[in-house]
Amino acid sequence: MSSPPEINLALIGAGITSLTLSIALSQLNIKHAIYEQSTHLTELGAGLGFGPNAWRALQLIDPRLSEIFHRVGTFAGKASTLQHQEKPVWIEFLPGTSTLPAYSVPPSFIVYATHGRGHAAVHRAKWLDILASLVTAPIVFRKRFEGLSQSPDDVTIYFSDGSSATHSGVIGCDGVKSKVRTAIFPESRCAYSGKYAYRALVPLEEGQRLLGEARAGVSSLWMGPGAHLLTFPVLDKLNIVAFVTDSNPEWSSSTSLTVPITKQDAIDDFRKAGFSDAVLELLDTIPGEFKLNKWGLFDLADNPLPVFYQGRAMVIGDAAHASTPHHGAGAGFCMEDVAVLKGLFEEFLGLGLGPKQVEAVFAEFDTIRRERDQWLVQSSRRVADLYELRLDGMGLEEAKNDIEQRQEICWGFDVEEAVREGKKDLRERLKHF
Repeated sequence: MSSPPEINLALIGAGITSLTLSIALSQLNIKHAIYEQSTHLTELGAGLGFGPNAWRALQLIDPRLSEIFHRVGTFAGKASTLQHQEKPVWIEFLPGTSTLPAYSVPPSFIVYATHGRGHAAVHRAKWLDILASLVTAPIVFRKRFEGLSQSPDDVTIYFSDGSSATHSGVIGCDGVKSKVRTAIFPESRCAYSGKYAYRALVPLEEGQRLLGEARAGVSSLWMGPGAHLLTFPVLDKLNIVAFVTDSNPEWSSSTSLTVPITKQDAIDDFRKAGFSDAVLELLDTIPGEFKLNKWGLFDLADNPLPVFYQGRAMVIGDAAHASTPHHGAGAGFCMEDVAVLKGLFEEFLGLGLGPKQVEAVFAEFDTIRRERDQWLVQSSRRVADLYELRLDGMGLEEAKNDIEQRQEICWGFDVEEAVREGKKDLRERLKHF
């Protein structure tokens, strides 16, 4: 009996999710190519956070990734590893209106990390470079995805330069503004969440001067009406991410997710929201030469996908479930996606199947992941309102309990069990495919 034809997949986009998936597929010897519209690898933003659920996913994807992240990631507590701390801090929540110096403000409450290694951060561009060094599949640059057409046996993708490529299946890893998502579900477009953010890296010693060494070494979130500010260490820098609820329901640009602003604009936003000098001084540490942007936060909360695939085309990661970042879990959920998809393809290959049944893998992925991924999108909006004291009648203790319960859902997920269940369900699905 002859073996089935070889699977040949296309990954659209060359971000963190795509490169991680490429590493996973290469471990299974699945042929694939990565198509990227840019001229080189780029990653927007500064800090990338992984929680304990992400650690478990990385172990399933490739144990090398878990080991490398553990070496290069910055953990709470002056870059010490969280497993060496008796009670690792996830975030300490601070009153943004306190008139005390930032280093002496008592926390309103603290949420502790659970489920093992806790939470750590790494610079996004550095992690992307590490992933790229482990990718063995071809990355084809200057390939802007424009559309696709499907047949019973394959899918052809079309690029803006007039070229095309034919594969067994296409996986859109092309982020918030996913063109693959638009091609298969035009109605599911990301919408403005009503919040924007400022992101900046400042020298860690500047953060330590205002926050003290201990507070600068953990994640701290300053709560206030209609805004909140998060700080956490990334290597020798302090990452500052300042969030504001917009009085305008529409984003201020029709062409870009970012708008250039000045440091004074950010300070004015927080002064208007009633934040004290402790927070305003943190914003003032942003170097004058730092190119500061206002980032519109878009998600799929209002327009969720009905399913994550259509035929031989599917979306994964932010392309499937773009979320606001308020749980600090978006990247971790993307790693869960990759771990599950790897497990399904592993089972698929073990059954001796070929390109004709690729859609069954995509369908099973949707069954396993969609409910959880879309929960994150909605829950992230909810916790942002908790951080900004926007829920009437809810006190600090109730807010703390709500946040802890939601973080438990993020961190406590058993990705290994999800893979086992997915493999079993895939075998059953293929009997009727």
